[in-house]
Amino acid sequence: MKKHLLEITVFLCGAIVMILELAASRVLAPVVGTSTYVWTSIIGIILTSLSLGYWWGGKLSDKKPEIRTLAFIIFLASLSTCIVSFINPYILVILSSLKLNIILTTILSSSLLFAPQSILLGMVSPYAARLSLVSINSSGKTMGRLYALSTIGSISGTFLAGFLLIPLLGTQKIIALCSLILFLISLLTFPKDFIRGFSLLIMILFTLFIDLRGFNFIEDVDSQYNRIQVSQIQNKEIGKDRVTLFVNGHPQSSVYLPEKTNAFNYVDDMDIYKQFKPKPRTALLLGGGGYVLPMKYIRDTDNLASTMDVVEIDPSITAIARKYFGLQEEPRLSIIHEDARIFLNNNSKKYDVVFGDVFNGKYALWHMTTKEAITKISDSLTEDGVCVINIIASIEGPMHQFLQSEYKTFRSIFPQVYLFVGTDNYNGNSLANLILVALKSKNIPSLETSNPKLQKILKNQWKSEIKNTLPILQDDYAPVEYYCF
Repeated sequence: MKKHLLEITVFLCGAIVMILELAASRVLAPVVGTSTYVWTSIIGIILTSLSLGYWWGGKLSDKKPEIRTLAFIIFLASLSTCIVSFINPYILVILSSLKLNIILTTILSSSLLFAPQSILLGMVSPYAARLSLVSINSSGKTMGRLYALSTIGSISGTFLAGFLLIPLLGTQKIIALCSLILFLISLLTFPKDFIRGFSLLIMILFTLFIDLRGFNFIEDVDSQYNRIQVSQIQNKEIGKDRVTLFVNGHPQSSVYLPEKTNAFNYVDDMDIYKQFKPKPRTALLLGGGGYVLPMKYIRDTDNLASTMDVVEIDPSITAIARKYFGLQEEPRLSIIHEDARIFLNNNSKKYDVVFGDVFNGKYALWHMTTKEAITKISDSLTEDGVCVINIIASIEGPMHQFLQSEYKTFRSIFPQVYLFVGTDNYNGNSLANLILVALKSKNIPSLETSNPKLQKILKNQWKSEIKNTLPILQDDYAPVEYYCF
């Protein structure tokens, strides 16, 4: 019985390590996003913690190889995991308020929230291996079997979390479930005198566990792809409530109630397509978000019977848009739930206008910024087609590297590229929504119009030279997150 109990323990603890690692990315997302920096910090901290746990567990097992001690280690892992469910929103708010750089913020948050239980779970395998040893002649076989079970558990936990638990339960409930499983494992081997002292505590913690889904969010869900939140606050200046969609902690769309009118100026600035392609028949939007732009496009082109295809990877975002942002069934609007790059790779349809809005907060999705991706956009345009891209960057200040590389990449493919700024008197040194317009035709367009709204956008064309010192972004080399942070 002892042998099988130890094997089950090692397997489950290995699974929980990976479940918590994947859940960690969703816990951190609302504050630091889901960039390579975030994953690097999570993986690095957890591996470091596991290594420390292996060393500490092996050392402790030589001094005191008792199953009671192993049970206590697992209990502490359960307790620390449960505590994370309570404190993670507060820890993240505090770290966010410190305004540290992204690398330090991700390392600190990963360490504070997920290092303790990772160290304790790392102690389990070497300690269980020591308890399983009955003969020096079979020590290698015993240790190999237990470490193999731990690894198989980790593989199972990875698939279980990624394919089932995250979209089914959500982050907080997953962490609570991991804590409960660890507690039950420790309960199987805890002596009764020890249980009396701690079982009441752990049950109180689970009884008091509340679903801390965030501050002032009317919706907070984990989909297969994203952490999605919706806030509703009153704008006292205009006396209307404002509903905002956050994806992985970053605002994507915003509307004013009750009319559900657009609250982000850059959406209106993307009307600039009308200057270059006034009567489009077909349009494509990469990145749906709250679907504010598609619904506006459908209204604006009502007399033209123009159609729009929207490529949005996450069906849950589409569902949120229907519930809060005014997305309605529209025969001229087609929604495709697919990764935008995969869609472009397989697309054979031609569009008069291609809109791009694939920023996740401060950084762009790198695989949509490269020469190969932009070539696919060009291939999807008609001969006189127009590409209109929203870019969050600065031209000369922070994040100028991304703008410089992306502009240069577009220039390598399109014969004409223009840059427009949505802010009057912009000096180029601050972050702003920049509208990049790329024309497939070589015919020089007019930048004058009698339409006052369009003229306001056109007059904010950036005419100064944009530096050209950085390399073109390519699939093989696109350090977008480094440029953006």
